[in-house]
Amino acid sequence: MKVHMPSKEEEKLIKLKSDYCDALEEVISNEQDQHRLFKDLAKRLQKTAKSKRELVNILEKIIKAEEIAVRNPTAEIDKDEIRTFKRSLEDLSVSLQNQQEFSDAFLDLANQLKEFLKKKEDYLDLYSELVKKTDKWQSFSMKLMKLRNKYEKESKIRKVEDKISDIDSDIGRIQNQTDRKMDYLMDEAKALDRAWLRLKNAIQKFGW
Repeated sequence: MKVHMPSKEEEKLIKLKSDYCDALEEVISNEQDQHRLFKDLAKRLQKTAKSKRELVNILEKIIKAEEIAVRNPTAEIDKDEIRTFKRSLEDLSVSLQNQQEFSDAFLDLANQLKEFLKKKEDYLDLYSELVKKTDKWQSFSMKLMKLRNKYEKESKIRKVEDKISDIDSDIGRIQNQTDRKMDYLMDEAKALDRAWLRLKNAIQKFGW
């Protein structure tokens, strides 16, 4: 079995990749906090939209009732108030539509971020395993070299060679899975970008 001795650069690289996994885990943790904030804000926006919708319904009923009541010449109905309510209803209806679009876009962003973080966690789990397997492969490769240099028993050498062969197979399998997970992650990143764009457009139209 042909095995090369890991170079100092390879050993340094695996350490850097391990640091990368730790840093990515920290980023995911912070982004999960961000997702919780987004989700909470989305719920609050939905609640506000619901209350505005109720206000619109009440205003519509008031205007309808006033328009009926004002037909009576003796009714004490302020016509200016009717006009004011109508203007308020018109403004509030536009505001409600903008509020609903904004809250829907924000909720979509929160949900999309959740999916993105799930894919990122899946990728991190596999990549961390890949780094650990590669580190183990380096350790066994160095061990094999030492055994060969010491002319140890063939059975002892064969045992380590078999272990290296198993790790090689694991590394190949995990690498393929990691590549697929990265593709999925990139797809989710594009979907997240689209969600951000929808929110940006909703913000531009947003008004009170």
